[in-house]
Amino acid sequence: MAYQLAANGCTTLQERAEYAKLPVQNVGYLTEKVRTALKFPKIVNVKLKSGEVIQALLQQHVVSAAILLDETKADFFWQYKSEVSFDMTPTLDGKLPKPFLQADKSQGPLRRHTLNRFPPGLTRDYLRRPDVIIVKNPALRWPGLATTDHEGFAHPDNIARVVELKFPNDTMDPAQERAYRQIAGGSNERLCIVDVQDCDGDLARVREAIKRAALLPAPDPKTRVRAPVRSVQPIAEPAWYELWLNHPQQEAQALWSQAQQGVSQLSAQAQAWLKTEIPWLFGTGRWVCDTYNGIYQWVDAQGRVLARWTTAQLRYAKAELARQTDLTLEQIDRIEWGQLVIDVGTTICGVAIVVLGALMVLALSPYLLAALAALMGIQVALTTG
Repeated sequence: MAYQLAANGCTTLQERAEYAKLPVQNVGYLTEKVRTALKFPKIVNVKLKSGEVIQALLQQHVVSAAILLDETKADFFWQYKSEVSFDMTPTLDGKLPKPFLQADKSQGPLRRHTLNRFPPGLTRDYLRRPDVIIVKNPALRWPGLATTDHEGFAHPDNIARVVELKFPNDTMDPAQERAYRQIAGGSNERLCIVDVQDCDGDLARVREAIKRAALLPAPDPKTRVRAPVRSVQPIAEPAWYELWLNHPQQEAQALWSQAQQGVSQLSAQAQAWLKTEIPWLFGTGRWVCDTYNGIYQWVDAQGRVLARWTTAQLRYAKAELARQTDLTLEQIDRIEWGQLVIDVGTTICGVAIVVLGALMVLALSPYLLAALAALMGIQVALTTG
């Protein structure tokens, strides 16, 4: 993938001279992700179920979502690890930073890194998440140096590079730099600080579009941005980023918004898919609870039941969400917002959620997406009913 050098001679990924360079074989992959992210605004307004509007940084999440889907499709035997959470708690014996691993301990030392941005056991102010870890051996899920994990299992050194991407106007905090150097083994030999150059003028076009937002026509589905999702087994259909990402002047609504704004912000293709998977999102109606039998039903304005979940099914879905995403049951109950980021069709999709005030990305199957939408929709109904 020869993506680094633009037609005008500009280099998209510019490594800072005092740090390590990216291995040549990794440049194309990261450049592909970054060039796509440059087509989106840096900040998007997110409207929570409480009515509060928060601003979320977007470009790094676009990169993270594409890498996460690659990781998931490869069962996390992948050379690139997105936003690994490292435990930086100082110890008397000087132990190395440890990546937090998935909550399900059944796989022992073969566990992947956690997807939870606030993993249980973290010490406040002692958690760091480099943008990307490039590992030496993708046949190992471990994304750290030669040390033991939190369960005491020993692991070899599997870090080739610790990569921090700095999009235009981003700055490098000295404490952040020291932490990333520590994660990389204590020197700059494996730490890459990469400045992103807007070689094709994408950011300028986004800024101009925002200024002219009131004059812009409705988005054309043909202008959808293809997500650079890769897999060992090629996916049947192209993956696409969703349209709400392109409109920072609007408030991004939750997928399960009762007023349906969240669904209407998505592309026609995504809506067609969701009409098959989660049809109740598109109708006017309400959740009705049969407390005696423990059943929740979505009943539309004509009295038709479009969704039915038992308490047992919802309990199982929450447990499965916790197992696959590493979110605790309490954190799942505190999800404030969620929306599609990447539509990959019938097998898996990228989802952004806001929990504990922070935006994070997940990779979910259609079943788990439907379960999450039901859980959040029922929660909103119970809160407002």
